Amino acid sequence: MQRGLIEQEDRYDDGVFRIGRKHGFLPQRSPLSHLPAPFTPVQQLLDRMPVWLDRERRHQGLLAVQGAIVEPVMLLPNLAAEVLAVREDARLMQALFRGYAFLASAYLLEPAHHGMGQGGAYGQARNVLPANIAQPLVLAAEALGIAPWLDYHHAYSLGNFVHIDPSLHGEDLWHWRNLDMACRFSGTTDEIGFIMLHVQINHHTPALLGAFQDVLRDARAADVTENLQGPWQRLLRALEHINRSRREMWRASRPERYNDFRVFIMGITGNESLFGPGVIYEAVEQFGGQPMQFRGQTGAQDDIIPACDILLGIDESYPTNELTRYLQDLRQYRPPVVQQWFDDLRTDRDEAGLKEILIAHPGVALVAAACVEQVLLFRQGHWQFVQKYILAHTRHATATGGTPITSWLPNQIQACFTRMRELLKWAEPARLAPNERRWHAGLITRLEERERILAEQLSLLENPEFDPQEIYARNVGHEDSQMSGTL
Repeated sequence: MQRGLIEQEDRYDDGVFRIGRKHGFLPQRSPLSHLPAPFTPVQQLLDRMPVWLDRERRHQGLLAVQGAIVEPVMLLPNLAAEVLAVREDARLMQALFRGYAFLASAYLLEPAHHGMGQGGAYGQARNVLPANIAQPLVLAAEALGIAPWLDYHHAYSLGNFVHIDPSLHGEDLWHWRNLDMACRFSGTTDEIGFIMLHVQINHHTPALLGAFQDVLRDARAADVTENLQGPWQRLLRALEHINRSRREMWRASRPERYNDFRVFIMGITGNESLFGPGVIYEAVEQFGGQPMQFRGQTGAQDDIIPACDILLGIDESYPTNELTRYLQDLRQYRPPVVQQWFDDLRTDRDEAGLKEILIAHPGVALVAAACVEQVLLFRQGHWQFVQKYILAHTRHATATGGTPITSWLPNQIQACFTRMRELLKWAEPARLAPNERRWHAGLITRLEERERILAEQLSLLENPEFDPQEIYARNVGHEDSQMSGTL
């Protein structure tokens, strides 16, 4: 039988990522922890930069003092020619992009951090990026095929981890407590835990993508039977592991400390209150001296949930609105190899006839509905993070990726509601075994409870003077933090 597109993993290798059942969405090699010569001046500035160099010893870095980063940035040599000379080394280009992206965000957003006022309102950012950062950053971004701004894949998260003890194995190797950041802004354990947990979550993606391939392979097989449940069950287990890791966020990073580093990961798009019309990249010829806008890094740029949306057909339930357009726009901020994988996944899904199989096999539709519930739990957990980490501490209405805080996630949650109801309709209880009927009833009950909770929260949010605590209190019985458990 001919293999599907996403099974041909050599198609999705850009020198940094190789997407498939071996590496999942993680880089195929650990990122460089430090920049080599001749980029030592860049590394030295990155090392001096975080607010806290050693919090226990009260040793602070440049970002702790208002304006202290300006002179070191201005004295940094322009190494654009040196970046151009190594543009064929994908792993080094990723580390160079990471370093220059951190410097850009730190320099531009430092006054916004120090200008933070009562209620978490941020101050004004700088909006001219000096040539000695702008030119190397743009060259590195062009080599990787991405936007010249701090991103999720290459800079802040998946390309920014270091194993503290590389001799460990499995869950221990990838646990957030065994991961450190190569580059930092605040330098606190809360920043490290916050973003390294995203890496831990992606440790489960080899199993996830293996299940994707198996689901599609079995769907293409001529002898379609109820044994199709096997790969769907493996998909469900992978998603359960992902959600269990995601809930570790409540331990890894304290909600009240998120604002210590949040402003540094803001994008330009949607943040006119910080940047005005945009950022001018000094001496970057192709930008013509015009203000540029790019979205900021965000967990919404992670690949897990968008991939599940495609395979599970949730993408077909997105509302037609501006929020869905934002969702689609964010996909352009992923590496080109990831974007191609998404396109091929959708092709494989349609050519394998997954929709027809789910309609014809109620037991398979039931497991698929349970998988959608896990995607829903992921998004609802994220929505509860927003309530506790952001709404309770700032009224800055825009997320780091430039999307509106209070309506963005509910838009995708409602798409999950719609898709779950469709799948549960196809999983006709009369055609299910007794234990499956009980499972079906539980899914329906929980779905109705979650629909009610979200409706109540959205009603409260219609009041501009909403109380974040009152919104979070509506989660009673479905508190994400109460379901967190150790791995």
